[in-house]
Amino acid sequence: MTTFNTGNPLGSNSPKDLYDNAENLDAGINGPGHTWRDRRGQDRTSWAGIEFGYLKFLADGSTIEFPTWAAASAAAGAGQVPQNRQVAVIGDTGSHTDPVSGLTVPNSGRYVMVAAGLEWRSADVLTQKADRNPTRFGIASATRDADDALTQIAVTESMVTQVLHNAAFDPVGNRAVYSAAEAANGLPVNAYRFWMSNVPLLGDITLEVYSRVQAGSTSAYPPTANDTLLSSVTVNGADLAAGNAYQYVEFRLPHAVTTTGSDLLVWKLSAAGGLSIGTRNDAPGITQFRRGWFGNAGGGSQNVGSPNRIAFEAFYREVDSALAPQINALESQASIIDRSFTREFSAAAARETNDQAYPQSAGHYAWTFGAQAGAGQDIGAGASIDTLALMVELASTVASLRLRVWSRPTNPATVGIYPASDGTATLLYSGIKTLAELGLEAVSGTWQDLRFPFPAIQTVDGQTYLFELWGYTAAAANIGIGITRAADGGFNQQQRGWYRGSSAIGVGSALAWRLGGDVFRIANDDPGDSSMHLLDAYDLEIDAAGLSVFVYGSGYGDGRKVSINAALSVAAAATGTENKEDYSLIYDTDTVFPSIAGAWLGRRHISGVSAARSDTGTALTLGTDFAYHVNGKLRGLIDVAAFAVDVTYSYKRERYDLVQIDPQTQAVTIKAGPERDFDAVEYQPAPDEGRVVIGYLHVVGAMVTAINASKFQGGVVRRGGEADWQQLLMHNRACLRRLLGKAARGEAVKVASYGDSIVAVQLGDPPYTANGAARDRPENYLINMPADTVAALPKYDFGDGAGQVHVKISAVWPLIAALELASGQPVEYLNFGRGGTTSGSTQHNGLWPARLQPVLESGADVLLLHFGMNELGQATTLANIKSIASQAKAVGIEVLIMSVPRRNVVDGPALSGWNYTNRALWRAAVETGAAFAPQHWIVMDEQLGGMGASRDSLGAAALFNHPGPAEFARYGQVLVESVLG
Repeated sequence: MTTFNTGNPLGSNSPKDLYDNAENLDAGINGPGHTWRDRRGQDRTSWAGIEFGYLKFLADGSTIEFPTWAAASAAAGAGQVPQNRQVAVIGDTGSHTDPVSGLTVPNSGRYVMVAAGLEWRSADVLTQKADRNPTRFGIASATRDADDALTQIAVTESMVTQVLHNAAFDPVGNRAVYSAAEAANGLPVNAYRFWMSNVPLLGDITLEVYSRVQAGSTSAYPPTANDTLLSSVTVNGADLAAGNAYQYVEFRLPHAVTTTGSDLLVWKLSAAGGLSIGTRNDAPGITQFRRGWFGNAGGGSQNVGSPNRIAFEAFYREVDSALAPQINALESQASIIDRSFTREFSAAAARETNDQAYPQSAGHYAWTFGAQAGAGQDIGAGASIDTLALMVELASTVASLRLRVWSRPTNPATVGIYPASDGTATLLYSGIKTLAELGLEAVSGTWQDLRFPFPAIQTVDGQTYLFELWGYTAAAANIGIGITRAADGGFNQQQRGWYRGSSAIGVGSALAWRLGGDVFRIANDDPGDSSMHLLDAYDLEIDAAGLSVFVYGSGYGDGRKVSINAALSVAAAATGTENKEDYSLIYDTDTVFPSIAGAWLGRRHISGVSAARSDTGTALTLGTDFAYHVNGKLRGLIDVAAFAVDVTYSYKRERYDLVQIDPQTQAVTIKAGPERDFDAVEYQPAPDEGRVVIGYLHVVGAMVTAINASKFQGGVVRRGGEADWQQLLMHNRACLRRLLGKAARGEAVKVASYGDSIVAVQLGDPPYTANGAARDRPENYLINMPADTVAALPKYDFGDGAGQVHVKISAVWPLIAALELASGQPVEYLNFGRGGTTSGSTQHNGLWPARLQPVLESGADVLLLHFGMNELGQATTLANIKSIASQAKAVGIEVLIMSVPRRNVVDGPALSGWNYTNRALWRAAVETGAAFAPQHWIVMDEQLGGMGASRDSLGAAALFNHPGPAEFARYGQVLVESVLG
């Protein structure tokens, strides 16, 4: 049977919900031998009688599956496949010829054609069905399941190297490294695939890719003296594979890499040990670098012997989808142009042509010049440049151009030294692009505008930036390039330039050039209309790979769009090893950090833990005698009385760095924060004067997690999500009329909170009545916070006899301050919170009459209701919250229900219960006419830019489920926005 995968119904049976008529349904697909299945599971032989509301065949992103390549090709040739539809052929294992490109598609067991107008091409559709294994891959330290993230996206793959496995190296406990190489011949590579087993057991797996000059010995895995690291990516094995069986795992590089000529593209795969990998055992007579190497971590490499070679695939993946995901290679970003914009080159500095030129016929194949930065120099300090613009003439056999960029201190002693020969010059960029990628043609006698993009540079006073352009044929031979000239204005040698490598351009002439970037301006019929993007906005991606960070995308403002493309480096946070003597090892079956009875070691992110009895020195066995929690506790696994042990462990410190941008120059920089043991989120640095925060980097040892905040601009409302906030505000304003009216009239208001420890912030056991000495206290709530952090919090005397001991850190306090500012009157705040409680009706909980009655009698104008953290996923929450809200409204108190913050990811990675409870709280608000504060919106995986922190830092006040002061401040912003807009 030929099956059309019809997707989900659109919600109505009317054909109007799809199309006004059936002209888009090609009548040619009716007829004998064809059976179609509608959404109700009924087989059809004709479109007649089908209720279109249950058919999504023509909806965006739909797929069509055929049993064989021949069937798909026949359907396509007969016009039976509508335009812009994905056609998948599964289960057919032969080689076939693409009907348009003429290319032969190799055996893969699954083929796809993507219909886009009249263009057909081979592709892979990552639309997964329930009976297929999901495709997983790693991007930097992040992973995505195709079912969740890439559904209905067409992906084209250009294979550079493919060695199919027919055997395998079985896992060996200490085998930690595999490596092999091929010549890339100028083709880009941004992904690798390996056939591996036991992947989830390996922990972090690192793929490094190097370029290697074939000189001297090449029979060892990198790094050797001939190797240059191009890219690296680290992914946890549990994120790459769901099971331990042999399967393909895929690594995505943060940006594309390549080599040219005889240089090798060398990959190195490493883990803690026990690596297994597919091999091919019928490959005699090939060089060792193609055969590969293996070895132990830190040890010498061993050659893979004939006839074996390591199996792997190196390829370039390109995404094509109506969803337009921004996961293109880094160097491609500068060429993406929105159709609503026109592109202009904006020069930060230029040396204009004097109408003279060096023609390509002279055979000069390389040109180099330097631009000195600083006041009165070639280019000003603080300028952002990401593109070299030259007027060039190309010989007819030019196939590609290479650009290299250096920097070195401006020094009269080096002005005559060619940069490649100068030890003081730092290579910033080296890249090769084909003429097609650069938008040029190899036509001699024609002068063309070359724009070669490179990672953005912010120029520094006292530095010289040197640019070298080199021409190659398809066979990687040198070939002539013509270039325009400029008048010699008394320049030194580096300002005049060089040709053919290090040959000096003589006095009297210089090279013409421009440095700057492409600017995109709105292309309206009315050139004076710049109504779009009048405010600054950013649409950026921030990727981390090792200690490298890549920022790319677009910025908008004043009716223009600029390309942003920066590669930056991050310093690792400190690591170390410590010993703790006489640690009390207590038998405990608890595994969640705050429940473990043992003392905290005072460090987080620990590993490599060993322990021995303090009295006898007898070593204990990890996993048999004791276990440890990564956040810094040990527990005994044998049910005996507690005893003292000496503990040795490694630890990593952490830091939060800001990724900031200068809105004037679009220069991207990183500002580092102070290192801490685990509360670095409390010490995020402020941006430099005139800079805007676009992201955060959570640095733990040498691991970097990027948090993209470019669409939040310091707030909690994500650009593009304003409509959801407006809908929420309309609902909330209707539910809080009296509160907002009193504030607007300048009348005093009374606010009450009722819930768990997240509003109580308590010490000890508070009474059912409001406030008192036990609430808004840091001692127990911030029990694991370092003493200096707690001591730095402002303390207040609430007049309850306890003295100046209270803190105003909960999310409620920003709302109190905002209401006082709006009304001009003091706000009376009644805190009825009590830690460890739920919304239930048993003693101490929310519906317990003795506890609820003081709340109902408080005379508050509004009740902030916060339950849920202690009952995630429970079916009773909806009814309980509705009952509390209804009782409060019945006595004249308006109600605002707060959603539940997110727990720390170490002990609370599962989100199903959290999502269930937050949906129940929203439903309770809607069904009772209560307002709603969606605190959880800014800590969902794709919304962490609103919180400005990684999942590892959430709920960390108790290293589990208590927000700390910095989190509370952001949640307080959500609360204020939800009430006052």
